[in-house]
Amino acid sequence: MQINIDCFKDVLQFCVDNIDYEEDGDSWNTKYVNLIMLYESPKLNYDKKDIMRSVLKLIECGFIKISSKFPDNKPYLERCSIEDVTFRGYQFIESVREPSVWEKTKTIATKVGNHTLYFLESVAHDLAVEAGKEAVAIAMCKNM
Repeated sequence: MQINIDCFKDVLQFCVDNIDYEEDGDSWNTKYVNLIMLYESPKLNYDKKDIMRSVLKLIECGFIKISSKFPDNKPYLERCSIEDVTFRGYQFIESVREPSVWEKTKTIATKVGNHTLYFLESVAHDLAVEAGKEAVAIAMCKNM
């Protein structure tokens, strides 16, 4: 089974954009993301299987936290509630926020032939750091 890496990134971005908290008197309620929301989102124009697989891998990589999952003992999901994006998930999505970084990440992964999520995470981080260094250098040159 292949992971659709664009779907993986877009599902994570959907979670970042849609998981929220709302005040309820003296307490807070979590506004979860669930599979139905993901399947029905016009922003996620992917096959249901790709979305489900992305959610499973996001859980496995520690990028998202879930509060419920059904069925528990199967390698697929019929239902789940995503309650949070982890710090690591935020780090990844921030590193690929710039479309050129994401495109370069995918190009490098394709050339190397390594599509593991850890490799993508590492390449995206390195490219984001390089882009940051370039931006600092340009800013410093303008100030001279």
